[in-house]
Amino acid sequence: IRIWNNFQRYVCYEIPSSCNPFAFQEIDVNYDLKPSISNWIVGVLVLIVIFLGIFRLNKYKIFIISFLSANFFILLLWPDAWFGVRFMLGLVPLFTFLIYFSLFQNLNAFFTFILKRDFSIAPYFLVMFVFFYFGKIKILHQKAKQPYAIQFQNYFDVAIWAKNNLPENAVVACRKPSLFYYFSGKFTCNYLFSKDKNLFLEDFKIKKVTHTVLDQLGYSSTGLYQYPVIKENPDKFSVLLETVEPQTYMLSFKN
Repeated sequence: IRIWNNFQRYVCYEIPSSCNPFAFQEIDVNYDLKPSISNWIVGVLVLIVIFLGIFRLNKYKIFIISFLSANFFILLLWPDAWFGVRFMLGLVPLFTFLIYFSLFQNLNAFFTFILKRDFSIAPYFLVMFVFFYFGKIKILHQKAKQPYAIQFQNYFDVAIWAKNNLPENAVVACRKPSLFYYFSGKFTCNYLFSKDKNLFLEDFKIKKVTHTVLDQLGYSSTGLYQYPVIKENPDKFSVLLETVEPQTYMLSFKN
């Protein structure tokens, strides 16, 4: 079920929306709806163009096929609750190249077949496709200028507070350790995704955790694993900082 859910999502939504040169407006994907026939048609056509591009390569066919196969072997096994183009972002430049290369090579082959003689189009006509990306770049630029969502702003504010107030050897357990580290510069780690509260606390001790962040970023793991441990062990956790709503807390952990 997971493999099928991931397969139809990548084919119908994520590959076309990220790699299709004509998708010059952002596609708002509703993952709750089943893909329509038109989604399948567009997705399959994009894949056909990509594979025709691979077929036209003089070198590295086997390497690229192996590289893409290995990536999607992992992506299709990935938990289908985690979705988005972010997981295949490293493949987008390769797909984009293959689409344009396929377009150029197969147009030449088509006209050679029609005219019954060798025919080659100058590749400079591909430059016109640059204009199809202006709309998408404008949308991304506008998004980059927007303020963070309030729950993330609170999370980053707590990280900045940690940078200025926690000791250098502090170890902070949090849901998004790489983001927290970016703003705080402190040692960070994730907490254990386990409902066994003893194992959860033992993991804190093993990792030498000194502090933890209770956030409202919206991830289910917070309510499933972290919050119950904090609630049932008030003697081990003390609130050092609380933000405005939606509240984000910095807590010290007493080992």
